[in-house]
Amino acid sequence: MQGGASGEVVSPGDSTGSRLFRLVAQTEQPFMPKGSQKIPDAEIEAIRRWIDGGALETGSSAPRPKKTAPALELAAPEAAAEGPPPLPVGLPLEPVRTGERAGPVTALAASPRAPLVAVGAGRQVILYHAATRALAGILPFPGGKVDVVRFLPNGRLLLAAGGRGADHGHAVVWDVETGRVAFELEDDFDEFLAADLSADRSRIAVGGPSKRVRIHSTRGGELESTIAKHTDWITAVAFSPDGVLLATADRAGGLWVWEAATGREYLALAAHAAGVTALAWRRDSNVLASSSEDGTIRLWDMNGNGSPAKQWNAHAGGVLALAFAADGRLASAGRDLHWRLWNPDGGAAGAYGPAPD
Repeated sequence: MQGGASGEVVSPGDSTGSRLFRLVAQTEQPFMPKGSQKIPDAEIEAIRRWIDGGALETGSSAPRPKKTAPALELAAPEAAAEGPPPLPVGLPLEPVRTGERAGPVTALAASPRAPLVAVGAGRQVILYHAATRALAGILPFPGGKVDVVRFLPNGRLLLAAGGRGADHGHAVVWDVETGRVAFELEDDFDEFLAADLSADRSRIAVGGPSKRVRIHSTRGGELESTIAKHTDWITAVAFSPDGVLLATADRAGGLWVWEAATGREYLALAAHAAGVTALAWRRDSNVLASSSEDGTIRLWDMNGNGSPAKQWNAHAGGVLALAFAADGRLASAGRDLHWRLWNPDGGAAGAYGPAPD
């Protein structure tokens, strides 16, 4: 009844909201009993009835009042920006690689502070002015294919990650204004399909076909911790904006939240029926959004022990990309060839497309 590091495990009067019940009913990881078969259905039903009846200690105990968590505020206020918007100055404009045909766009990101878009294509990251569409700079990525591009919240740093499959992983962080390399990480095993940099720039998390998430210090590149919980390729990693938590997801639908500083498990969020394609944190770190090949977007309440706050069908055939706007709205793109905007409560706010592919 006291609970543990993950908080209270019994919510009197609410079995589905009780972590103890979800674990023994094996609707949420880690399944209990650990390493053993599921307990008999009759016992699970007894636990459900005990919790829903108020979690009485004895037959003569008075029912405990049902706890009701405060409603999750799905809209988040926009934080005030500091200083002028960071834009490139004097960056090279000559392409690193040219060809008769344009290659595919393999990664895309928009600056949260400036009218600037970063495009990963070939062995380079191309920067465009979003208002004028003018070329603003080209940053070489010699490590191979670009799988990830991501701006830090201040807009002054840009992360790119990727590499060559079964051969080499490469991640680099640039100063957006000068193009100077601020940090670089290489791995001799496999490419990085997912990567993120903590807001304080002290840690970088990377993952890919190795099924492992590695957290490195950016001060010297040392490996701080390795997460080996996933059973399939890592498809998404994302630090919370306050740097306290790290969310990771895989191709089999696995989704976990970890303590960023230690790599210890904080929450297991088992819900998606197919691979998780993207993760996004709201800027106050209280809400995590996940998207999946199952076509859904889900919101998770970090103040409620990872309880589901909202879910909806977003794109037929699968959701491929997801991002929070500063005002709490979400943008997504999917295999239905459309990109869509969603209100903070999941209501549709706009649909665009179709795209040609």
